[in-house]
Amino acid sequence: MYARMESLEVSNGEILDALNTFAGSVEVRFDSVEKRLNRVDALMVTKDYLDNKLADHHSDLVQWTRREIHRNKI
Repeated sequence: MYARMESLEVSNGEILDALNTFAGSVEVRFDSVEKRLNRVDALMVTKDYLDNKLADHHSDLVQWTRREIHRNKI
């Protein structure tokens, strides 16, 4: 019976080592994913940015159209 208990203790130690190794590799991968997500967040276009760009383009188009209308009247 003691021999069986000793083999279980060794098995538990091996399991803990394997879990520790696995946890370390998972942590490395999560760090990699987190870095990529931070990069995507930094490069992502926001709704406010798009709204401002659309407003600028609309303003430019209105000004251009008015100039063209004015040129055609003259």
